[in-house]
Amino acid sequence: MEEYVEIPIPEDFEESKEDLCLYFQNECDEESNFICALDLECEPQNSRAVLDKVIVTSVEQFKDQITIEYSIELSQYQPCKDVQGTWDFDRILIGVRIGNVWKFKIHVSTEERSTYEEF
Repeated sequence: MEEYVEIPIPEDFEESKEDLCLYFQNECDEESNFICALDLECEPQNSRAVLDKVIVTSVEQFKDQITIEYSIELSQYQPCKDVQGTWDFDRILIGVRIGNVWKFKIHVSTEERSTYEEF
């Protein structure tokens, strides 16, 4: 059974692209349940990376579907090498409008697999 995150739509909400971006950016910044729907994973070789920020870059609505484009910024400090690594990943989240809420599937992380399991 799939689980969902529901984000309420304010009654006096203006549905311009800028307002939608700002609304969802605030949801990310406030660390609401919305963050559970976002794919914040990085590659296994960067597993010690730290999430620096999530930036909502675009929000599009068509009928009852909403598409959110966002970017995640990660960094990792390697003290032995005195090296700071940074990465940016662009992602897309698709949800639906049902009544007075937007509904998004909760992101389920993929499990790491060993080399043995790959074969």
